Formats: sequence, structure tokens, C-alpha cells
Amino acid sequence: MWDITIIMSDSEANNFQFQTAEKFVVMTDMIGSRALDHSDASEKAVNLLEHVNRNFHSEIFLPFQAYKGYDEIVGILNSIEHLGPLLIDIAIMLHPFATRIVAVHGNVHYQMSPSDGSIWNSGKQGAVEFVTMGGEAFVMATDITDTLKKNGRIFQFHGRRELLDRSLSLIIEGMLHEIQTWSNVQRNAVRLYRKIKNQAEVAKQLGISQQRVSKIFQQIRYSRFDFKETEINAIFRGYH
Repeated sequence: MWDITIIMSDSEANNFQFQTAEKFVVMTDMIGSRALDHSDASEKAVNLLEHVNRNFHSEIFLPFQAYKGYDEIVGILNSIEHLGPLLIDIAIMLHPFATRIVAVHGNVHYQMSPSDGSIWNSGKQGAVEFVTMGGEAFVMATDITDTLKKNGRIFQFHGRRELLDRSLSLIIEGMLHEIQTWSNVQRNAVRLYRKIKNQAEVAKQLGISQQRVSKIFQQIRYSRFDFKETEINAIFRGYH
């Protein structure tokens, strides 16, 4: 476990000797965090961090970590090849708490203090005492998050291609809203199916019939949801 500090202003940044890299910053904010059930929300955040850092480690530059309490999470990606599944996993694992997510491409500045000389290698986190980060991507991500709050929106992607980014943002935001309408049983069925891809096994683990699982997928029109995710994944894999 390590501590993270975000440095936003140029005057603050001048006090640090940063390394610079062009990466993707992903920020997640639990909506209405002041009114949340802290124990439940914090447990979900911990489980999410473990899941994301384990399952997406090949694309992670700096691992995801809570940086303003459990309700605000940030991580840095080397690429967005699997950004689609990452975003869907975040929304599903934090459900029923609504989330606001921003993904931004740009320069990041970072300063790390590892006690063993390694930060993040092949998915294994080194003994890091603290990480300080800043740069244009963080400033932009924070500004976009504030704008989303004002406009009542929950997602935006800001990359290298403005028109495509806007289209992707609208489609993904719609999918995140869909997830918020799912019941706990529906969410758990989808979560398990995304992992094991077998309805019979999903039914077994949930203690319900396979017919019930099939009906759940029909109710939430999961085939349509899955199609949209497949198309988005293809776009992100070819994104330049």
C-alpha cells in the first residue's frame, strides 16, 4: 500500500523534481459520497482496487489507489486497449453506488519514493512509501470532473480525436446509466457471467435456475449491452 498526493498548481510542482510521461489518467468519484454508507462503500472500493490492479496490471503504469479517502480513486494507464472492460467493471463493482468516471490522455508528472527500487513490475507492487503526481492530464481530469458534476453527467473520455471521443463518451455514459438500473441479482449475474462466460455456472453460484439467469439477461437486454461493449472494445484497441 502506498500514499498518493496530487499536485495541481505550477507553484506546487516547482517544489518537486518530476519525471514526465504521456499516459492516460482515470479518475473515479463515488457520487454523493457524504451520504454514503461508509463501511459498505469503503469495502467495495478496496475490492475494486484489488480487482483492477490484479486484472489490468499489464496496462497499468501506476496502480489505482484511493487518493481522497475511499470514494475517489485514480490510476494511470499505459494504453486504453482494455479501457472498456475496466470502466464496466468499475461501475458493476461499485454498484449500487453511482460513480462518475473521467479518462484523460496527456502528460503526467510523477515523483516516486520506493524503498526497494521498484514501483510496478509485471503486476507486482513494490514497497512504495509515497507517490506525488501532477501535470496537464490531472488538471484536465479534475476540471472535467467538476464540469460533469455541474451538468449532472457521469462519464467523459478525452483523448486525441475529439469527435470520436465525444461519441464514445455518450455511448459509454449510457451504458453506465444502464448498470445503475440493475438490481443486485442482475448485477451479480452479469458480474459472474463476464468472468466465467457460462450461464449454468452462474446459476449454480447464485443458487438460482439457469432459466432464471436467462430471464435476467432478457430483462436487462444484456445481448444489446454486450454488443455495444464489444464494439467499444474494438474501437479502443485500434485507437491512435
